[in-house]
Amino acid sequence: MKTLGLIGYPLSHSFSPEYFTKKFEKLGITGMEYKLFPLKTIKELPYLLEKEPNLIGFNVTIPYKKEILSYLDQIDTEAKAIGAVNTVTIKKNQLKGYNTDVYGFECTLDKLPTQPKSAIIFGNGGAAEAVKYALKKRNISYKIISRRSETYNYDWLSEERISSNKLLINTTPIGMYPNIESKLPIPEKGITPEHSMIDLIYNPEVTSFMQMGIDKGAFAINGQLMLEKQADKAWQIFNF
Repeated sequence: MKTLGLIGYPLSHSFSPEYFTKKFEKLGITGMEYKLFPLKTIKELPYLLEKEPNLIGFNVTIPYKKEILSYLDQIDTEAKAIGAVNTVTIKKNQLKGYNTDVYGFECTLDKLPTQPKSAIIFGNGGAAEAVKYALKKRNISYKIISRRSETYNYDWLSEERISSNKLLINTTPIGMYPNIESKLPIPEKGITPEHSMIDLIYNPEVTSFMQMGIDKGAFAINGQLMLEKQADKAWQIFNF
């Protein structure tokens, strides 16, 4: 039995097992399984690899998309430029990292009613790296809002600054199930019908972040499409 899996923490209500299990069934692939590996720290990875000798690859989610880099033997050129990895193959005990989040996010950008000139990204973790890379490719300027930043933190935000950046992107887990009532501290009055709002969260289907935009007549989309498209690309990479 060969194994694919997902590392991250926490991993409740993950999309990946159902997606890959359906792939196995649809393509008539036997002798394959997809497992969840909730690691409380990335330092548990070597133990996991030792414990799971049939593991041939795994996906990486919050909060290890950056931390995984130091555990890899090889990194794909684009993933290295992005600075984050969400897909890892294991061949001859060599771990190679890739990033399929950029592809998934670009598919989401293609759904926007108009291409904005500037964006505000909330959060600066591994998922944000793929978002930044995709925006650069499309010449969309951006500011990153992070609680840890001395310059661009939530105190920097104002109605005017929200209003003048027509693309707002949430890369944080705020509002994710089960904490669906939690909200980013955004000056909502700055949101207009000309805005587009992307939340990388896909559970719940309509997040508190998206609802802020919907209430103002803005376009809002969750992370489901990005999730599906990055998984499609990861499947091609695993290509066993």
